[in-house]
Amino acid sequence: LLSNFPPPGPEASHLYESVNESFHFSLIATRRPGRMAKIYFELFEQTRRYRTLMLEQQQMTLASYEAHRVLAETCLARDVERACALLVEHNMMVFKLIYGD
Repeated sequence: LLSNFPPPGPEASHLYESVNESFHFSLIATRRPGRMAKIYFELFEQTRRYRTLMLEQQQMTLASYEAHRVLAETCLARDVERACALLVEHNMMVFKLIYGD
């Protein structure tokens, strides 16, 4: 799927955001969403504008696509500890863009 993405820009931004949302929500989806899921969804929504700006300014790179691929493969391998660490690292990317290191 990622090889079919358009180059960075407005078109890619819209498509990426849709796929990204589905991907992240599937990672934390449960049959009975709890408080943590609600907080995650809220933070995800609050950072949407920053992801969109990042993508429209063509700062989205293949490195981000690769990070998602590695995270997905880790989840499929059921390596919970590594997947959690990768998810935290990945989520911090947007916060670092907003607030800096």
